[in-house]
Amino acid sequence: MVLGSDPPAGPMPERIVRAEVIAQLMLGAGETRPGFVPAVRLHGAYVVGRLDVSGGTVEYELRLEKCRLVEGPVFVNAETRQLRFADCRMPGFDGGGLRADGYLSLSGSEIEGEVRLPRAQLTGGLRMNRTKVTVTDPDRWAVFSGGLVVEVGAFFHDAEITGGMRLVGARMNGGCSCSAPCCATRAGSRWTPRA
Repeated sequence: MVLGSDPPAGPMPERIVRAEVIAQLMLGAGETRPGFVPAVRLHGAYVVGRLDVSGGTVEYELRLEKCRLVEGPVFVNAETRQLRFADCRMPGFDGGGLRADGYLSLSGSEIEGEVRLPRAQLTGGLRMNRTKVTVTDPDRWAVFSGGLVVEVGAFFHDAEITGGMRLVGARMNGGCSCSAPCCATRAGSRWTPRA
């Protein structure tokens, strides 16, 4: 469903979608139609409330494009299909223990808070191309992903990550591809991989 062509700056009534409705649809509240791939797709929505499917089994793909999420989505210990947050704004993402049969994409998104993926298992890869993650709290990591397993590959092309990355025990079985991302660590030094 297309509600707008750009990320909403504020809560315009015609673009507001409640996060609990998205969660219910992801968890199977709606009927599927034969001949169609079941998915939840929104473009340009202003999502109010917390999108939380913790511990749930999600049978449908999620595709949010140019949406603004007022609260960070929570996928703790959930089993999902492909998850795509393209060019969205959100105050964090919690996917600790997430098991995604497909990829998790945060590409193009602006995240003002932690991206948490400890113990997550992503069979289709992790995409954070052009993603901007900013954490100003010195006690938090911008990307906290100890024990993360990515089967296909992780992509951080042109990403800007401020606040440091913690990848202790993470496995990128398909490799980790970075081209000119910039990671400002907690101490303020900069890490720039060579292209």
